[in-house]
Amino acid sequence: MSAKLALEGRLHSNTSQLELSGIKRLEKALKESLINQKEALIIKSTTNKLLKSVSDLTTYVQLEVASLTTPLANLSHLQLEFEQYLDLVQQRKRKLFYVLEGGVKEIVAALDEDLTVFKKWHGAILLNQVEAFADEMLMAKSVNSREVVSNVENYLRKTLIETYSEFITTEDQKIRNAFQHLASEANENLNFLIGDVKQKAAQLFGLQPVNTNFHASLNFETKFYYHLDPIFMTGITFSGSEIAELLPKSLFKGILKKSLRDRTRSEFDKNGGRIRYDYFIARLNQAVLQLKKEINQSLESSTETVNQAVHEAELLRTKSEHEVKNKVNELNMMLAQLHSIRERFLAVENA
Repeated sequence: MSAKLALEGRLHSNTSQLELSGIKRLEKALKESLINQKEALIIKSTTNKLLKSVSDLTTYVQLEVASLTTPLANLSHLQLEFEQYLDLVQQRKRKLFYVLEGGVKEIVAALDEDLTVFKKWHGAILLNQVEAFADEMLMAKSVNSREVVSNVENYLRKTLIETYSEFITTEDQKIRNAFQHLASEANENLNFLIGDVKQKAAQLFGLQPVNTNFHASLNFETKFYYHLDPIFMTGITFSGSEIAELLPKSLFKGILKKSLRDRTRSEFDKNGGRIRYDYFIARLNQAVLQLKKEINQSLESSTETVNQAVHEAELLRTKSEHEVKNKVNELNMMLAQLHSIRERFLAVENA
């Protein structure tokens, strides 16, 4: 691919140059590849959610059948034993959250260490760049003091963004990977916990549990806006540019150089703090809250399955023996349908 031809074709809207450059073929290949990957991820994510729903519904129906065929005295005892077991489930969930929060603290500690090292190496470089640009502006005879302030302000903003953009890009990927690893561990622990819940229900009520997996979806999309305060004379009635315009350049130079050094250091530190919290920690906290919410929902849906099925069966037990028998037959037909649906989903997932 010729980047030069592609650029010329874009600038001059020359279709033939664009075709010759190879950029079109590259764009097409990238789009097709990315779209296919996205479709595969969506299908996998949706299939996993559907499989869990089928698993919970299957357990629900199995429990209802078991509850309808279990003597009432035994049913009350089994239900009480399962409720006591749920206290243990809550303890394990709290432990899971404790481990998750500890992992997040480790990620933040690594972020702080990386930011400290980055600021140590790049703070002085940024200051030298901005001061060199200010010297260049002050030597230009065609630029007055007000224009110097404006140009330096813009240059400081541009250079600050360029400097921190490197850190944001590298650190963002690092934190994504670290949190994804943490979420994967949470998935494994939750899978084990849900599996244990289903196993306990199977043990108590004589069921055949259906294995399922839980997967968290993380969203790290956000925007960050760099923040700069005016360089000069904050807190007085005149704007910085008006004051600067009134001073001779020879006097203004000393004011500018001192103010610029203080301002550059201040903005570098301040924006570093804002990037740390607004761009990383706030998003990380939001991701943890979302993950905890998904864990709670997934666990509650599995535990409530047992309670709801037993309660429904208790209500049905008040009806005639004939109605109960018909209900059992109906539920067994549903189980066969659910088994068929599950097999189709598994075929899609493994394709």
